[in-house]
Amino acid sequence: MSRSNRARWVVTVVASVLFALCVWAARQTPPTPVADGNFYGTWTRQQPKWKQVIMLRKGATGAWEMAFRWNIDGGVSVDTEFKQRAEFVYDGFPGFFELKLDPNRSNDGVLVFHYRREQKARRGAQLEETGDVQLYRTHDGRQLVWLQDPLRVHVSIAEPLTPDEEQGADREEQRVWVFQKRANRELQPDEISW
Repeated sequence: MSRSNRARWVVTVVASVLFALCVWAARQTPPTPVADGNFYGTWTRQQPKWKQVIMLRKGATGAWEMAFRWNIDGGVSVDTEFKQRAEFVYDGFPGFFELKLDPNRSNDGVLVFHYRREQKARRGAQLEETGDVQLYRTHDGRQLVWLQDPLRVHVSIAEPLTPDEEQGADREEQRVWVFQKRANRELQPDEISW
């Protein structure tokens, strides 16, 4: 192996190791589950430009049901209304969320929902996210963790401009959101003060 090839090989190995370390470091240790509190009611989460609400209740069959609202400044508003599938439009393009309870893996300490999100966009692009959501209480039971680990993301573009767009983009990541308990009942949107 020539000196320049060896140097390129070393740079490639070092870059790969650094990339792997960055991906590993980006993962966080989720908060610890607790038995305190209960799932019933309204939970909220806010970050710049985002407002999210989870409402949990037991349905007529005794199974847990979740309503998920996600409002993003700039035009997207999702409300699943306790349905397993909800359609929405963002920037003029259709999308949907699916959140289906897995009763075999859910109990008083954790609720597991099968999750799927698809969203179309410009140039024939499409986003697909899949990965089970684990909901559990943490700290004093008044915080709710939304954990997806792994969350699988696939982005495809029907009219690619570059070779990496042509191949599509697949990745796995971790999603950890923490919601705060607002009430032991379902709150209407105008009852939530942000």
